[in-house]
Amino acid sequence: MPDQTIYAAADAVQSHQWAARLNMATSSQEVVSVANEYIASLSDPQHSTLPDACLPRPLRTAEDLNDYAYTLTQEQLHFVGSLAVSSLLDRLAVFFSLAATRVAHLSFIDRVRV
Repeated sequence: MPDQTIYAAADAVQSHQWAARLNMATSSQEVVSVANEYIASLSDPQHSTLPDACLPRPLRTAEDLNDYAYTLTQEQLHFVGSLAVSSLLDRLAVFFSLAATRVAHLSFIDRVRV
C-alpha cells in the first residue's frame, strides 16, 4: 500500500497554491476564474464520487460561487459515506469557503474606496 503521508503532503502543497491564487485575485471575477480552474483540476473519478447536489457547475458570477460554497458546506455537514468522498467534500468546502471569503473581502475594499 502506498504511503498516505506522501499524498497528504502533496494535497497540502496544492491547497496552499490554490489559496495563494485566491489571495492574489484582485477582483471578484478573477476569484470566479480561479474557482473554475480549481473545478477543472478535479479528475473524472473525483467528479463521479460526489453527491449529486455537489456536482461542479460552471460558475459565472460571485453569486454562483457563493451558492456553490453554501451547498458544499451544507452537504459536508450532513454527509454520511466513505472517507475518501468525505475528504474530497472537505477540500472542496474549504476551497470554496476561502473563495467566498475573498469575494467578500474584495467587495468590502471596493465599498471603502468609494
